[in-house]
Amino acid sequence: MNGTLEFDKIIIYPKGSHKAMVRDIWLTRSEWAPRDFMFHDLEQFKITNNVEKLEKNPIWSYFPNPFLSDAIFHSSLCQMPDGLSCWKYDSTLIKNDTYIDKILQQRADEIKRQYIDTINSIKSSKAFL
Repeated sequence: MNGTLEFDKIIIYPKGSHKAMVRDIWLTRSEWAPRDFMFHDLEQFKITNNVEKLEKNPIWSYFPNPFLSDAIFHSSLCQMPDGLSCWKYDSTLIKNDTYIDKILQQRADEIKRQYIDTINSIKSSKAFL
C-alpha cells in the first residue's frame, strides 16, 4: 500500500504527498493556493491589515486578513451544497501551487540555515567543551 487510506468519501493522503496541505497561514503571509486544504493558527487577534504591526513583529505574530475586510461570516451557510459561499476570500492572496511551493521552500531553507548556524555556533563555543 502506498500509505493512502480510502474510506467511503474520505481519502487520507500520507504525509508529504503534496496532494493537500494543512499548515500555518503565516508561513506565506496569508497567501494560499488551491491545494491548501486547511489552515492552522488562524486566530482573530493575529489577523490584521495594520502595516506597522505586520512589518515590526515576527512573521508568526500577525498576518494579513485572508478574508475581505467587509465580509461577514455566516456559519449557517456552511453546509452543503454551497458550503464555500460563507467564506469571502481576498482574491489578491490566492496564488498558484508553484508560487506557494517556492515560498515554503524558501522558508524551509532559511530555517535549515539558521539551524546549521546555531549548531556551528554551539560547536565553536567554549561552553560546548
